[in-house]
Amino acid sequence: MKLDITIVTFNRLEKLKYALKCYEEQTHAFRNLIIVDNCSTDGTHEFLTDYCSLNHKQFNPILITTEENLGGSGGFYLGQKKALELNADWVMVADDDAYAAPDMVEQFYKYVETHDVNKTAAICAVVINNDGSICTHHRSHCNITPLSNSWIYQKKNVSDAKIDEYQQESFPIDITTYVGTFINAKALKKVGLVNPDYFIYYDDFEHSLRLKRYGKIIIVNSIKITHDNIYIVTENTDNIITWREFYIKRNEAHMLLHHYPRVIIKDYLFLFRCILGAWIHHTKTSIYEDIDRKAKLDALFGKLGKHRIYRPGWIYKK
Repeated sequence: MKLDITIVTFNRLEKLKYALKCYEEQTHAFRNLIIVDNCSTDGTHEFLTDYCSLNHKQFNPILITTEENLGGSGGFYLGQKKALELNADWVMVADDDAYAAPDMVEQFYKYVETHDVNKTAAICAVVINNDGSICTHHRSHCNITPLSNSWIYQKKNVSDAKIDEYQQESFPIDITTYVGTFINAKALKKVGLVNPDYFIYYDDFEHSLRLKRYGKIIIVNSIKITHDNIYIVTENTDNIITWREFYIKRNEAHMLLHHYPRVIIKDYLFLFRCILGAWIHHTKTSIYEDIDRKAKLDALFGKLGKHRIYRPGWIYKK
């Protein structure tokens, strides 16, 4: 069985070095480590060029360097595409701030060699916080159906995987993120790769919905990966709107339009009423309303990729 691991990195060299060290120290070898450098500017390219020229005991390193920052979705698309071109059987995806447990690969092999996983779309590691606790929000249950009239995840009626489920050998989930998720290559060939034009946010959610058309998504509790979830906030974020807000709104709307249009139709009816009211009464909309309108209209007309205004670094202070 051929396992390839693909990680995407952008300007987090120190985190990347630690992540690579974790793969070097695996107790079981795997085939390829595909590293996508998303046009980093902090010395990552030079480091990876040297790194990939060395012989590594546990894997063969493959470097893909982009000419511009394609976002997480664009980077993972290239990594998945490369793995399929190399005839991988399974493709594991992770960010540069996800640190594999020493036996992560070994536990994955143990599970697939002792279970029928032919119709399993993805096998997910347990995500661990820095303090050693289980991070549940990367793996979710969701009871949404094509006939639902609300997006249950958005409405917060979705329950995260309950802690007691982590006492079982494995259990099914509906939504996974790209933090230690092993994807069956057969599923990728059947339902397609991640949508590269999402740029950032909801790319893994949307992919999960397609992967479930092939088969189950499960968590295997013996497989573990730590996610570095320490973020330093230097300003009052309540008074700031960033470029990220646009992609969150656009990609969520695009995902729902293509999978559950009944869920979001009322949002669009409300949007069109607001646009018409503003036009009739000549009222000025807020920056937040502008972003919401542009995001949902772009989703409706399939305008994805990087927006000409809301590019990384754009910020508005109230």
